[in-house]
Amino acid sequence: NSSCSSSGEHGDWDKAIKVMDMSTRISTRIAYHTECRILRKIQKFVQHPNIVQFYNRAMLSRTMGVIVLERLPSTTLKSYVEEEGVLAAADVLRVMDQLASAVYFLHRYQVSPRDIKHENISIDPVTMHVKLFDFGLAIDTEGGDCRHTSVQTGTWYFMAPEVLHGKIHDTYKADMWCLGQVLYYMLSGQLMFVSCTNIKELKALNNPEQKTLSTL
Repeated sequence: NSSCSSSGEHGDWDKAIKVMDMSTRISTRIAYHTECRILRKIQKFVQHPNIVQFYNRAMLSRTMGVIVLERLPSTTLKSYVEEEGVLAAADVLRVMDQLASAVYFLHRYQVSPRDIKHENISIDPVTMHVKLFDFGLAIDTEGGDCRHTSVQTGTWYFMAPEVLHGKIHDTYKADMWCLGQVLYYMLSGQLMFVSCTNIKELKALNNPEQKTLSTL
């Protein structure tokens, strides 16, 4: 995947064109159509200030698709923490308030992003304004019971234990786990369980059957 920008009014570069090559991986094709469908749905409602704005989509060929989005700051939460270090407590609260508002909005309209992580959050280094982007793994839970699934979707270090182990889980609750992981990253500067080098180790540390502290 790659992206480029196109100029808007008065010469300002205010839109980004996300180009997706679907010639080699079927997962990319699925992600393209999923992201377009999800963004089109949620933007039928009031535009949320902490979710990337969608403008249009087009197929350039049978295997090349583009999505026109608002142009976000090039800094992600991941790159910001890597360059500037952990966030001050006040900034952590400011960012979490925005992210929680965005996720609440998505859940209210029956969308589960399923891949909330530091790399999918843009941040303005001056104002600490953040936006969620990249909805290629999202799911529309409206109609049916697809909110509860055993499908393992997301990014390893941000997956809830139930997701890692392929157990039936509530995708909305799994999204909240992801937010907790983002919170930990902002406060510590590293990912939880970062010492794990493969999914087998990660599963061992994230065992949904282990006893809680209250039962030990």
